[in-house]
Amino acid sequence: MKADSMGNADSGAVKANSAAKADFGMIGLGVMGQNLVLNLVDHGITVVAFDPWPEARERFFGGVVAREQTRAQREGQAHEQTQEQGQGQGQWQKEARGCAAILRANSINELVSSLQRPRRIMLMVKAGAPVDALLEQLTRVLESGDIIIDGGNSHFRDTQRRAEMLTAKGLHYLGVGVSGGEAGARYGPS
Repeated sequence: MKADSMGNADSGAVKANSAAKADFGMIGLGVMGQNLVLNLVDHGITVVAFDPWPEARERFFGGVVAREQTRAQREGQAHEQTQEQGQGQGQWQKEARGCAAILRANSINELVSSLQRPRRIMLMVKAGAPVDALLEQLTRVLESGDIIIDGGNSHFRDTQRRAEMLTAKGLHYLGVGVSGGEAGARYGPS
């Protein structure tokens, strides 16, 4: 995978922040966040991904995404072969991968400017102060009608407090802890 001087990936389905607009934003590229991104892309959803830690961004875009692209190419070739033989599962899996991408954001502002409106952003970060810090940054750049989803394990009282504060600003806030671990996030969380 090549990268420009800003560290923006330039390979396959990974695109640097450009004129393209993503359907969904993910903040937090730990095990759960990165696997949710890959799951969404597998289902045809273009995602812009960001992590506050540069090391996490590099690990995701430099390693995880590159491995997934190789796997997807192998699967795409296998699907083409089975389609030619009239066998296999449907064409939808290959088509879904072909129309989605992962856009890279190196800041909150890049993430927000890369999203279609209304913006839909999921937080997959440690509960507590990290969520509050991100919400403070996001409320400076989001607009009325945008949606924030906290997929972490926040305490319900924190969720209620945040929802009240964000509703007053015209933002929609959902506290929906995601479970299922790494495999669940990748192939079907609960």
